[in-house]
Amino acid sequence: MNAALPNEPKVLDLLRNNRVSFAALFGSRAKGEYAAESDFDLLIEFEPDASASFFRMAGMQRDLEHLLHKPVDLVTTGGLHPLMKQRVMDSLKVLYDQRKG
Repeated sequence: MNAALPNEPKVLDLLRNNRVSFAALFGSRAKGEYAAESDFDLLIEFEPDASASFFRMAGMQRDLEHLLHKPVDLVTTGGLHPLMKQRVMDSLKVLYDQRKG
């Protein structure tokens, strides 16, 4: 089990069931510099034909917070602010990658 991500098998099942094809931690938990109260920053990509609707994202965030007992920031790669993109990409800790190609 990943110490930075408690309940990892359940978290990954939740993401896969929501048609997420890529998931990675970023920020303090990815760097191993987190405190007990630190939130979880997750970068995700959906399968090409899956909808990344507001309702899907909000539901996933709620379910992840329930599993992790901490706040979760859920961001898609397309939703990254250009000024933050490189810093996020440099700190990624990939949880799984099922993207094609």
